[in-house]
Amino acid sequence: MTVDVLIPVYKPDRRFARLLQMLKKQTVVPDRIIIMNTEKAYWNAEGYRDIPGMEVHHLTKEEFDHGGTRNLAAWYSESDIMIFMTDDAVPQDEHLIENLLKGLDQKGPEGETVAVAYAKQLPAKDCHTIERYTRSFNYPDTSMIKTKKNLETMGIKTYFASNVCCAYRKDIFRKLEGFVNSTIFNEDMIYAATAMEAGYAVAYVPDAKVIHSHNLTPMQQFHNFDLAVSQAEHPEIFADLKSEGEGIRLVKQTAKCLLTHLRGYLIPELVVSSGCKYLGYKLGRQYEKLPRKMILWCSMSPLYWDDHNLTNRADPGVPWHFCHDHAQDPPVPDADRERHLLDCAGSGTGGIQCISEGGRCLRRPSWNLCDNQLFVSVRNLCADPEGVLYEHPHFPAGK
Repeated sequence: MTVDVLIPVYKPDRRFARLLQMLKKQTVVPDRIIIMNTEKAYWNAEGYRDIPGMEVHHLTKEEFDHGGTRNLAAWYSESDIMIFMTDDAVPQDEHLIENLLKGLDQKGPEGETVAVAYAKQLPAKDCHTIERYTRSFNYPDTSMIKTKKNLETMGIKTYFASNVCCAYRKDIFRKLEGFVNSTIFNEDMIYAATAMEAGYAVAYVPDAKVIHSHNLTPMQQFHNFDLAVSQAEHPEIFADLKSEGEGIRLVKQTAKCLLTHLRGYLIPELVVSSGCKYLGYKLGRQYEKLPRKMILWCSMSPLYWDDHNLTNRADPGVPWHFCHDHAQDPPVPDADRERHLLDCAGSGTGGIQCISEGGRCLRRPSWNLCDNQLFVSVRNLCADPEGVLYEHPHFPAGK
């Protein structure tokens, strides 16, 4: 069994250097470390020459996408297992990869294959008290295997998984067509939901540990806006699932812990921070009703909006991210804006791909970047800036 580690990188710091050194020490050493680096100017090639099996692919900020960039990294990988990490997640010990693989080897309660296994996140030494409690809430000590049946008891947390450190079976990843290719955030949770819908399971593996935490200001918590936008853009997954209940439970449990540990003086900070987080979330769920300037102010990802919803959105009466065959209801709102590729042979899509101006796939996740246009199916087809399909010689069918 082969294992690759895939890491999107932007302005790497000492945590990234420690991450690479810890990967060298793993009991299961990765075959390749695939780096997707945003902006070549920030990459220090001399600093990482001692890392075996590492390859670096550079892209610009404009080309980065949470789903699309990871899909491209997956296309470069030829391994059986892909482990996605972020550049600030440091393995806590040398057993990280070993334990993630054990997580993938488990079975669901009814024999379901585990498609995804994600690690526990531990707070860093400088982590603030409130964030430490948040980590323990989201990443308990007890392992679990989740399937679609957990929705009744766990609600939205059923779909929780984190690409801070998460292992994927490559064969299933290809079958499900990878991550949604254009997303502001939350590509991991969307994929987990898709996997469960297809009959697979997701494993939480607390024995696999990475050190990862942030000390966010109330204003930074407000940028929960982007998370909510990702949920609003995928009503097929999130429409009937509410996050507010989990948020309230987290606040109550954190307040109780603060009082228990004689840290009650931090409760006002908790209230302000949680309020900002909630306000950002509520606005994000209603982003389509907001003016452009307000959206750009609220979002941590302004480039996402430059060529996405605000310019390429079809008739607002039809969710732009759902495209349909001409024979289906609702009909395609704007044939000039969205073109359709019927019968993506061999891709497992079962039907339609939608291509917007600029070649951006609006519906199903695609497999590769193609001439910097975010679309290609498992067939070697690309869309040029005019939306015209053509065969691309560098992406052979079935890769």
